[in-house]
Amino acid sequence: MTLPDQIAAYEDCFDLYDAAKNDEKGSRALIGSRGEAKYYAMRMQQARKLQRNESRRMFPKESPAYNKTDYDSLKVTCREDKHGLWWVYVTRHRHDVRIIEQLSEIKDQELVEHARPLLLQNEPKLISQSAPVMAIRRRV
Repeated sequence: MTLPDQIAAYEDCFDLYDAAKNDEKGSRALIGSRGEAKYYAMRMQQARKLQRNESRRMFPKESPAYNKTDYDSLKVTCREDKHGLWWVYVTRHRHDVRIIEQLSEIKDQELVEHARPLLLQNEPKLISQSAPVMAIRRRV
């Protein structure tokens, strides 16, 4: 299925993005079936892409607004509820970062050497997992 390439065709998507930006946790829209939810999520991504294209057209490369959208801090996901209905969620990208440290301020002996990288689910295995890797010890 093709998606419209006119930004005006996505007013409903921008309404959902705006609702998510104005709420601490985000927002959601009841769509119905899985296929409809996936299609709506594609529309949401297309709306953001078209807005990004507009920012590239309107702003010089030196501008902080170049190639950006108002919604870059949001993610779009589809979820099924216990009744079999599908929702499109728009939530903030959040990670529970406990400490951020500048590597130049850390003594060499505090760096962890030869740490194995974390493999994410569905990520292809690394060719060499024995290669030395530098990482910071996690402080809790």
